Amino acid sequence: MRPGALFRPGTASHVLLGGAEEDSVADEPPLHLQLTDEEVADLRRDPGAAAAAATWYGPADQDKTSNQDFALTARLCVGGKDFLFAAVADGVSTRTFWAARTARIACLVAFRVIRDRMRTAPIFSEADLADMRRGLASALRVELEADRRHLLAENVIPAGWSVEVFRRHLDRSEHWYNSTLLLAVLSQEKGFLLFAGDGGINVVKKAAGVPAEVRVPLASTEALAISSFVSLAVSEADFQAAWLSDIGTLSRVDVILASDGVDRTLQRRHPEAKHPDYRCLDLASSAAIRKEMLVLAGGPDRELDNYSLARLTWPPGASWPTPDTAQPVLHPPPAPKAPLHDELGRGSGEEPGLGAGRDPGRRLVHDLAVAAGGAAAMLVAVALGLTASDTLRNRLQGWMAAANRPVLLRETRHVELDAGDTVDLMKAIRGEAGAQGFRLTAVSSADIVGNIRFDPQRGLFRYEASGFAELPSGERREMALSYSFADTRADGERRDGTGDLVLAVRGTKPKPLRSEARTQRIEVLPDGAARLDVGPSLAAITLDLAKTSGSVTVDRVQGKIVYRPPAVPPLGKVADQFAYSVRGPDGPEIRTVVDMIMTSPNQTPPAEDGASPNIPPGPSGGWPPPGYSLRGGR
Repeated sequence: MRPGALFRPGTASHVLLGGAEEDSVADEPPLHLQLTDEEVADLRRDPGAAAAAATWYGPADQDKTSNQDFALTARLCVGGKDFLFAAVADGVSTRTFWAARTARIACLVAFRVIRDRMRTAPIFSEADLADMRRGLASALRVELEADRRHLLAENVIPAGWSVEVFRRHLDRSEHWYNSTLLLAVLSQEKGFLLFAGDGGINVVKKAAGVPAEVRVPLASTEALAISSFVSLAVSEADFQAAWLSDIGTLSRVDVILASDGVDRTLQRRHPEAKHPDYRCLDLASSAAIRKEMLVLAGGPDRELDNYSLARLTWPPGASWPTPDTAQPVLHPPPAPKAPLHDELGRGSGEEPGLGAGRDPGRRLVHDLAVAAGGAAAMLVAVALGLTASDTLRNRLQGWMAAANRPVLLRETRHVELDAGDTVDLMKAIRGEAGAQGFRLTAVSSADIVGNIRFDPQRGLFRYEASGFAELPSGERREMALSYSFADTRADGERRDGTGDLVLAVRGTKPKPLRSEARTQRIEVLPDGAARLDVGPSLAAITLDLAKTSGSVTVDRVQGKIVYRPPAVPPLGKVADQFAYSVRGPDGPEIRTVVDMIMTSPNQTPPAEDGASPNIPPGPSGGWPPPGYSLRGGR
């Protein structure tokens, strides 16, 4: 939507993408996801002053053609108790077919999962949160795959992508959907955050007689790469989590979620601050947020990006405050050597369970904790206390006890490669340039299929994806290894930590054909040509030209069958037919009968770019079958 897409959940005239009059609807099929009447009613319920959200295209002089952000808030009532929900998502523009759709699907699926969970089993424990993270990741994968099938059935080309490039990468699932996702839930007992990717999160806590504290579990950096995000392969390990455990003892709590466009702009606007304090903005309503975005976009240091922001306030009756005159007490995360979105927390050796009771004057400091991904559920305090589970504590202390150092970092990385390829895992962990003081100290790869070469003295860490020769194209196998590292900064500070590296191996073996018969119908102009992609990797192509009056040739290098029609009368419409059979490497044969309909220019307008008409890839189900590229390469 461009410009000014505004989401106002409490306004009767707007349900979801309620925007301004100048907005236009994207030329693409609607989302596969459909909300129930009850879900729509919950989204339309007036949240009062408890929630507000807005999403906007942003500065006009950027290169994006549409708003790829999304923002969503809702006030839910379950069993007579209120729950507040907010979500912000930012579609990843680079190498993604459907960035805007991903952001919308991510927020709506998160709303549905949280809503259903609160109605059946409210989240009040670490185990509940871990279970919900798994459920959210699973629901996202299911809905994204359903939307993918929906788009394939519609034979739609994403905006900004040529037909040729799109079809060449059609089977690369990593290009379909990518987005960040930040979400928050507040209730009378507890609250929590979940986030994957970058952006900004502020948590403002206020108790009677105590200055407000601003916690910053997530802040944007100038780095563009992110290591965790929503995709077709999203897992629970992609989501970091944070508890807000003492809401009942506070006079108010505010949670602000922002996309990186807003967060970076606010950082540049206040360079003297370590992290932005969103209380300098008027976030009282969706309209007020929209006005603040316009002001931010007019500054000289504005980020050229889409802007989205959502705000929750507990208790629901509290109004958004005017900016404080006193300086708030800030508790930002430490500046990491790795990008901020890779950091999951740190600890100072504080024993778990002591929290606010040890020092009433500092009781607001201990209750924001971060849950790291991976096999074990864990909580690590952002600023003051290591409150990890026994499973995590034993795992980390086993690696770090010799040096007697506190654990500072926990990270998760993702690497994808084709079967048979080799990847430098050191670069995957520390980037192309690496880090002078960084070294791996231990690697655990017991469950890995393939060859691992690890030489810590030489800084060598490589993986060869061997043993996957039978993995079919279009399928993938995921494995995970763990590592520990030591990182010495230029100022001499030691920053040790652990991480998980998720390896996704893509299969390359062509899937076998099944013997069957097909019928295909194609329209073609009399002076044009129809080109059918069949793939050069197939063993044999046999033509049956007994019923055709046109010319049919086979281009085995390009893997195409080319049909050229005979002359037809100016207003006539002539049918022609030929057949071809394709035999796969394993023997099965597919016979396809092609009905050619030759239409005069007066009946079918030429393509806009002057090229031949867009020929669909084949009958329902797609051709070539999964695993065969349109040009013989992945």
